[in-house]
Amino acid sequence: MPFLKTIIDDNSKIGLWEINESMPKINEIAEKLDEQIPKNFTSSKRKKEWVCTRALLKEISEQSKIFYDSSGSPKIDENFISISHSKNLVAIILSDKNCAIDIEEISVKSKVLLSKFSNKQNLNMKESTIVWSAKECIFKLHKTKKISFKNDITIETKNIQKNNKVFAMYNNHRYTLKIFTFKKHIIVYL
Repeated sequence: MPFLKTIIDDNSKIGLWEINESMPKINEIAEKLDEQIPKNFTSSKRKKEWVCTRALLKEISEQSKIFYDSSGSPKIDENFISISHSKNLVAIILSDKNCAIDIEEISVKSKVLLSKFSNKQNLNMKESTIVWSAKECIFKLHKTKKISFKNDITIETKNIQKNNKVFAMYNNHRYTLKIFTFKKHIIVYL
């Protein structure tokens, strides 16, 4: 089974799933979950993400139904939820308070795009991936489209890879985000 891991941290539970199922297996999982894959999904990648996200939720919480609010953010009947996908991994965080998670593959992409989302330019590939993921988490936490990643969210980059934490400032509030590396991916959450 592609379910990989559950992590319990403070008031949060994180689940990770590696998507490696065939489409027939995806259809079988969807049927077991009593879920209908949306007909407007044409790519198999999107169908797999959708089904595996619900299978992962069922694995870590016994529920699979996800709803979306007016901002497009996911909701479940109990607790708060945040979801992220990268390549063939799905990450979910559940908490009794507002939460956010982001998963990104460590790659040259974040380093190449660094000037679009950060004023810091002297970061290596892993550090730039952490900065991107941290900013994604702040964005997801606030559920607003009116955030400039480059100008509104500041990430402390000094000692960014120490203590598995990163600090961010947004709207005069300081956030402590936690970080870990898994299968060549950065996972940032709060």
